[in-house]
Amino acid sequence: MINSATQLSMISFNTLGVPVISTNLSERYVALADAINNTDANVLAFQEVHTYIHLHILKRVLQKQFPYLCYKKFIYGPQGGLVIFSKLPLELESFNRFSKRGTFKNSTFYGKFIMNGILICRFKDLPLAIINTYLTTNPNKTWDSEGIFKTIQESQITDLNTTLEDIKSKQLMAIVAGDFNFLKTSEQYNRFIKVNKAKDVFANFSLPTYLKGRKSLKFLWRVKFIDKFFVFNAKESGRVDYMFIIDSNNNIAIKDTKHLFDEKVTLFNGKDSYLSDHLGLYAKLEIKNPL
Repeated sequence: MINSATQLSMISFNTLGVPVISTNLSERYVALADAINNTDANVLAFQEVHTYIHLHILKRVLQKQFPYLCYKKFIYGPQGGLVIFSKLPLELESFNRFSKRGTFKNSTFYGKFIMNGILICRFKDLPLAIINTYLTTNPNKTWDSEGIFKTIQESQITDLNTTLEDIKSKQLMAIVAGDFNFLKTSEQYNRFIKVNKAKDVFANFSLPTYLKGRKSLKFLWRVKFIDKFFVFNAKESGRVDYMFIIDSNNNIAIKDTKHLFDEKVTLFNGKDSYLSDHLGLYAKLEIKNPL
């Protein structure tokens, strides 16, 4: 049995894993897995792991330390590009496809092919679900939610809310992580928090977790007290990656938070590269096991 309090160190990361258009993909995955093996993380939630080839790369480097792997099989790779690795025993609960995923009228069409949705895994010895999700990317880089995309996004948030209602009906706590593709300042963020009584693990942070031009982020990240002034200089950027706690009895305590992978690394092909166009989220949590 797990002790009365379990230490959970979790990383959530959009891996920029779209085949063909993502550069140095295999090399970045090797570097990512190597970097994670040097952390104290015991749960990993990855987005955009779209092929079995690239899942195998992660497994090959990670699986000695992370023997438990959770995903839903699809034709060419994990469904929705969603994968969870763990050092603690867990199993697949379900995968819920979003009822609306995209339209052929704009760039959201890719959602129809990757079958994005909600991956739900459950620990065997703890009343806790880990939920990994990846909402369809907003084609409007000003991050406005309008028109056809607003309909898609609202539907996906409703699907996520329904999933969380089901989790709560089973008397489970939940950690929900992933790339939500809505801003912290948005109506969608505020409504998600309110409807689900969710706690944003990174509520004290405002800087973008996605940045198309990563070079400017390096300076911004170190000068945190001017976040609110300079974040607007990060064109086509936004804080869209989150980790939420669903826990009505306050059994989950936040012990530490930080952002990972904000520096270039040297890949095994000799090239210097960021590991993704996103930052990683790291949280250390203490979970009381209700008796």
